[in-house]
Amino acid sequence: CTRGARLHERCLARRSTYPRIILEAIWPNFETEVFFTASRDECTWVNLGGWTCVKELGLLPKVYSILLVDDNPDTSRLNTSKGYAVWEIAPFAAGFAPDDELAKVEAYILSVLSTTSLFECRPKVAAQVRNLEGP
Repeated sequence: CTRGARLHERCLARRSTYPRIILEAIWPNFETEVFFTASRDECTWVNLGGWTCVKELGLLPKVYSILLVDDNPDTSRLNTSKGYAVWEIAPFAAGFAPDDELAKVEAYILSVLSTTSLFECRPKVAAQVRNLEGP
């Protein structure tokens, strides 16, 4: 990662700590305000038709409302079947720039939010938590 800024950006984007670095820069209190899955070790591995992914959200705490934005129909169906609210958007293709696909997804979400009321992710009330956990 020493051959220039562009290569450094590519190496940084591949690190498992990259999302945390970005969040610390733009949202200093994120660790106390939102649950954040920091690495693949905190995810459940799922096999979908011969390829493995880490999109299954079974380890997220059930005391929070979760809206998953997903442009992959397979993982969208998987998480919907697990009971999560999924906003399924059209697939975006990755380009050559680091995080190009994520940038396209973010731009789409922001364009929708500019004309729509914001989605909230807040703790559920005790009665809702009991219903999720069973009698």
